[in-house]
Amino acid sequence: MHDALLPYYILVGVSVFVLLTPPIKDALSAWKMSVPIPESMTGYGFVNQAYDHYGVVTWLTHSGFFLLLSALLSGAYFAQKGWIKEGGIKRISAKTLKKSIPASLSVVLLLAMSKVMAGSGQVDILAKGTAAVTGSYYAFFAPLIGTLGAFMSSSNVSSNILFGQFQENMAGLTGKSIVSILAAQTAGAA
Repeated sequence: MHDALLPYYILVGVSVFVLLTPPIKDALSAWKMSVPIPESMTGYGFVNQAYDHYGVVTWLTHSGFFLLLSALLSGAYFAQKGWIKEGGIKRISAKTLKKSIPASLSVVLLLAMSKVMAGSGQVDILAKGTAAVTGSYYAFFAPLIGTLGAFMSSSNVSSNILFGQFQENMAGLTGKSIVSILAAQTAGAA
């Protein structure tokens, strides 16, 4: 039974060791990647601030790295034990890639669409218009927006990607708690 749980042991062990050992975490966190984003302005005057380091990713302390490391070490162990036949790793990798591309592509496209909407001012305009109509009663509608997003995308995560920024703006415009409105978004999308 412990052999079957080996990937989880490795994942938990590496994660806890790296993340709870400050010198190791600090050393591995030094390897970063980010993208500089210049200031931009839309034709309607909506300004996006500049970022020297947008979307900083610390590769060696990222959860995805821990998952990859766990999969590679477990795969090597299982292959060494003879539980994965010749060509099995290649077959498993191909099936995994084939199954994960559609989901990954949809998430990437949803993120791109939400960033374009936020960066072009569409989210702000929609929030201001909705706030003008609903006023202080918006908290009642927040879960319905989450439900709409989940209905359109078949996913709580996708609904939150699409409408999270909108809900945050609505909370600010209507004077409601950001945490409460985002919780209502997630609850409605669930």
